[in-house]
Amino acid sequence: MQTQSNQVYARIRPLREHHGEGALRVPRRDALLGLVPATLWFLSSFAFSKAAIAREGLGDDEFSIDFGQGPLGMDLIEVRFPQGVPREKQSSRIIVDAVKAGGQAETLGKAKRLRPQVLVVSINGKNIEGMRASDALKLLREEKKKSDENNQALQIVFRDPLIFKEKLLNIKEGGAVSTQVGVQSSEELVVKTLKMPEDCGAVRAQQGDVLEVKYTGYLADTMEVFDGSSINQNGNFFGDQSLYFVLNQGQRQAPRAWEVGLLGMCIGEERRLVVPPSLGYGREGVPKGKIVPKLPVPPNAKLIYDVKLVGINGINVRTDDPTSLGTRVPYDYRDCRTVNGVSTCGPDVEGRRL
Repeated sequence: MQTQSNQVYARIRPLREHHGEGALRVPRRDALLGLVPATLWFLSSFAFSKAAIAREGLGDDEFSIDFGQGPLGMDLIEVRFPQGVPREKQSSRIIVDAVKAGGQAETLGKAKRLRPQVLVVSINGKNIEGMRASDALKLLREEKKKSDENNQALQIVFRDPLIFKEKLLNIKEGGAVSTQVGVQSSEELVVKTLKMPEDCGAVRAQQGDVLEVKYTGYLADTMEVFDGSSINQNGNFFGDQSLYFVLNQGQRQAPRAWEVGLLGMCIGEERRLVVPPSLGYGREGVPKGKIVPKLPVPPNAKLIYDVKLVGINGINVRTDDPTSLGTRVPYDYRDCRTVNGVSTCGPDVEGRRL
């Protein structure tokens, strides 16, 4: 496996659909998948419970399609990560590998932008995230057979990182967007905008940028401060006035929730991130005195971060000049454009800037 700043490679196992028999099977060979979007990597990179648990309703970045009888018209694929660790310690996701021309998936999914690399969340209300390919395949076969025999639709729920990206770009002051990072309903990352400048300008925070932020971290249950860039603690200031770090997914220069939760921010914007334990300090927490004296972070603690973006790559004022950051590559937003104040993303606008 090779990992670059803007690319993630993973071993995959295709679940190919054979139209003659209307079934799916798992070939024995492995293939190599490249260019998995950074947001997809983040949203799919946390360990899920192996139990299949149905969740009520759809998430902000999810959509469903009701398939009829006959072949689905798409290939699914298993992505396993991270590489270099025992298989039992790896996590896996099932994503769309191909959409067949003229099939159900293309016809029913066109309006919802069903395409390769979209994650599969559930089949007829049964969550498959974290399932092994063989188990997901078995469930899909069983549910497809039951649906066809009963002349009922087969409902598949998908999660699209592109929707999450667009909602972050279009979020208004007081608004919020969330994404599921675990099977349990409590494993949800929520991004709220507390304050939005009247005009964001042409520059937004993206992968690879050096960000300057001011922040405060709270324990969600008690709203006690456990961390911050400038916190008055017993009459003394704790931490720096500002924090500088490179926004790179997987580099661990900042809390993991920041790696996606701060994407698309403009200078002067303030956000609140409600962070589940899996993106915080997990099962172990933080011992007493390691961050703020006398205040440990308990195991499985939900956290809240209030973050203000002060600067991007040394620029601390809003600008309408998209070239103000020189040769900066617009990786996160290279497929986005803004028309009449609404941002949309996708292959049809590739190469456009916000």
